[in-house]
Amino acid sequence: MYELRAATYANTDPKKIILYASSDSVNFDTVFFNMDRTLYDAALKDMTTTSTVQNVVVKGGQLYVGARGEDPVNNHQSGLGKSWNADNFRLYYIGTERGSGIGDVIADKAGRDSEIVDVYDITGKLVRRQVRRTDAVKGLKRGIYIAGGMKYVVSGK
Repeated sequence: MYELRAATYANTDPKKIILYASSDSVNFDTVFFNMDRTLYDAALKDMTTTSTVQNVVVKGGQLYVGARGEDPVNNHQSGLGKSWNADNFRLYYIGTERGSGIGDVIADKAGRDSEIVDVYDITGKLVRRQVRRTDAVKGLKRGIYIAGGMKYVVSGK
């Protein structure tokens, strides 16, 4: 289970502007936009959020997120002075159960376990050079890493 959070602001009826999340692009979990400009400005300054879509389920490793207006005739026409903003998108894992096998490096079925790879963190910074794939993320702190073109999630302590 996840939560999608973002800093949002709408200067129109908030029930017409939504923040959404969906793993199948059809069944959306939604929340209305915030209407307090001061709260939105503070969230931008502090890199925080104002709106939360709760109980988001991610299936098959894909998630569609965004914002949209439900009343385009009245809310998005030029010159009407109505607008909305969304920024600082965040996706948080909130489940109490740890996924099976997430912390373990899964052996590659193509037999590339002994392949020598470089390991990068999610920002692209090199964290290990020329290590065996099976040892690529052992002992690294929590995070997402790229090794030899594959993504690894390190969880735990």
